[in-house]
Amino acid sequence: QQQQLFGNVPLHEEIVCFHRWIRDRAVARDALLQCAISLVRNLCRGVWGSNYVEVHSYGSFATGLSLPTSDLDLVVH
Repeated sequence: QQQQLFGNVPLHEEIVCFHRWIRDRAVARDALLQCAISLVRNLCRGVWGSNYVEVHSYGSFATGLSLPTSDLDLVVH
């Protein structure tokens, strides 16, 4: 019954299944996105110099609320 997402499954079980689904994907995705942030940071520092560039994430990824389909918001300062 826990494999069902709708129908006779109580709301609590649906929430638990959704949480597991998000958690399992977030581990691999977070490492990949941290790598992407480092890549953007290194590229920007190569163009403008390491003393002048900071790259930070903001939005749902930075707050830990992103979904597997969420985008990655970055600010280059």
